[in-house]
Amino acid sequence: MIKNFQIENNKSQILNRTIRVLYGKLYGKNWIMGIYRLRKAGFTLVELLAVIVVIASIGGIVFGVLFASLRGSNKSTNVTALQQNGNYVLSQITKMIRNARSLEYPSPCFSESGGSIATTSSVIIENPDAGQTTFSCDNIPNGTISSNSASLVDTSSVVVTACSFTCSQNSFYNFPSITISFTLSKKYSSGVVDTTTPASFQSTIIMRNLKD
Repeated sequence: MIKNFQIENNKSQILNRTIRVLYGKLYGKNWIMGIYRLRKAGFTLVELLAVIVVIASIGGIVFGVLFASLRGSNKSTNVTALQQNGNYVLSQITKMIRNARSLEYPSPCFSESGGSIATTSSVIIENPDAGQTTFSCDNIPNGTISSNSASLVDTSSVVVTACSFTCSQNSFYNFPSITISFTLSKKYSSGVVDTTTPASFQSTIIMRNLKD
């Protein structure tokens, strides 16, 4: 017991000496007053304001990082939606035009005076089952691309801002080719600015399966 008391007493003496040295350097001979101030003094208004400023600065930095992260994630989602819609439109139109039995409109795509290029907002083809399919650009620049009036894009998330079909044929003996070009943009509510870059798509289909 006596030994433990002596150890604790020595620790207390060392601590007191350390405090005296530190406050002796700060306050000179008035180190006792320094200790008293340390024990009795509270936070001043300046100190509180400094803490508030620091906390506000840290909060602003954290909010900025979170906002940038969420904005980047949202932009990535928008780009993915544009790509998925555009690729789907191209795949559906390409498949059906390539397998078409005849081109009903624009027809003829070739003129006897020479090769011709016709640009239009719609194309009508005859399918292998003898039915007809009409591909059209509707209500551009904030519209859609449809197949027999059924939209090929998800109009709840994207809009077609540019669209055209171009039919070209070098000679009567060549197969006509149809080029589809369109641009998709992210659909947004009125007053909301979206920075997603519009996505452009283009594909040329040669109609090799026309009936004689």
